[in-house]
Amino acid sequence: MAEKDPWDFSEFGAPRAGQSAESDLTTSDSGRDGGTGAGRSVRAADSGFDALSDLGTAHGPATGALAVAGPPLTLLGISAAAAVIGLLLAALLGALPALAVIGWVLAGPFAIGVLALYTTADTRRRAQPIYVAPNWLIAGYYACLAVCLVGVIVSAIRIALWVGRW
Repeated sequence: MAEKDPWDFSEFGAPRAGQSAESDLTTSDSGRDGGTGAGRSVRAADSGFDALSDLGTAHGPATGALAVAGPPLTLLGISAAAAVIGLLLAALLGALPALAVIGWVLAGPFAIGVLALYTTADTRRRAQPIYVAPNWLIAGYYACLAVCLVGVIVSAIRIALWVGRW
């Protein structure tokens, strides 16, 4: 009997033309049955999955057009506007305690909260296949954060001066 090629793995691959996906293979267990060559029937199953099948295609497995994602500039604008309004209220009209507190809330919790929403939405959008952001975005983000910080400090000083006069 002819020896089987040890490098022939054809029984483990996809079925060839004219061969069904599930076929009966006969193997010889010459070592186990005393060299009689009696074969046993083995049922081979092929899932049909080919991990390298999409390598040759230019478009890949995805269908449809890709959308271009960008940063949520509206949220950044709302945060910057709230910080500027809070700073102006505290700096110009902060002698009135109610306006100093309103300025602190606008420049602090509100503006920083909206900036946190911006960061969350921007992170989600950066995970998209195509993301395009303007060059000034990082500078705008840090400028908004700086205005928030200055607004909180100015309004906190105004509130402290008002409480100190009590």
